[in-house]
Amino acid sequence: MTEARRRPVGSDRMSPGSLLGNGFMWVGLAYFLIPLFWLFLASTKSNSGLFSSFGFWFDKNFNLFQNIQDLLARDHGAFVIWMRNTAIYAFTASVGSTLIAALAGYAFAVYNFRGRNLLFAIILASVFVPATILAVPLYFMLGSTGLSNTLLAVILPGLVNPFGVYLMRIYAERAVPEELLDAANTYLVSVGLASWNALAAQPGQAQVLYAIVITGSVVAVLPVMLAFLFLQRYWQNGLSLGGVKA
Repeated sequence: MTEARRRPVGSDRMSPGSLLGNGFMWVGLAYFLIPLFWLFLASTKSNSGLFSSFGFWFDKNFNLFQNIQDLLARDHGAFVIWMRNTAIYAFTASVGSTLIAALAGYAFAVYNFRGRNLLFAIILASVFVPATILAVPLYFMLGSTGLSNTLLAVILPGLVNPFGVYLMRIYAERAVPEELLDAANTYLVSVGLASWNALAAQPGQAQVLYAIVITGSVVAVLPVMLAFLFLQRYWQNGLSLGGVKA
């Protein structure tokens, strides 16, 4: 009988380096979670309980729901307005900056135009400009256009993200092959519909793509039929002229 291979004694134990690394990770996790834990506990206490009770445990009076009610009623519901404004800022700035960065990054990655490298170098250089330097010029510029103390005064500066343009250009260069772009600019309708028809033969795609291919065929044929109907008299005249003897 072959003797089973035995594992070395202590092989299932972690090395000192792994223990030290895990220890640092747990310390870092505690560093980030402890303030959140304290914040949750403090939200359950009354104003007096914040100073009379232990900071990392509940007070004898659970006051969370009353605190929420007082929060929403303070200054005629100003907190709700602040939350609405913050949601508008965050949504419009994030979506707008992502869209602009994607369009600009795609253009820098795909198209060759005069001054492309110079413009991209300027965008990269603007990444290293501190935001505090731009605060005063932005304030005067927005004030001169009448946009100060409006939502646009916060949204418009957030739409410009030079680092996002850099990331989108790198992504477009690696994720979008030039061959695919050339093929999509040069497809004829017949070739495109044929490719969809071939794709429809694959499992799970037939019910959707066959209907699309048929509809596309009808749409593609309609211009030809309309041209034939409206221009048939010219074709008839051309045929008759060719049949007349000199």
